[in-house]
Amino acid sequence: MIKVVNFHGMSKDDIKSNMRKDKDPRIYERWVCINCSIEGKTVPEIALILYREEKTIREWIGAFNREGPVGIRSESPTEKKKDK
Repeated sequence: MIKVVNFHGMSKDDIKSNMRKDKDPRIYERWVCINCSIEGKTVPEIALILYREEKTIREWIGAFNREGPVGIRSESPTEKKKDK
């Protein structure tokens, strides 16, 4: 089971604050994903909430675990392929 395990020095309140402040809807959605994971929701539950594939949710959480906020701002491999 994948979940947020590395907060990168951020508190839960910091994560919620970033989620509320972000103006980019794409990034806001990723913050919601991270927040849901922190609140104990599973990947399938988050996927249903956000109308996304479970694979996408895993990618977002994995990126956050590896890189923190920078990771959720990066383009996913799927997005990079669409641009080409």
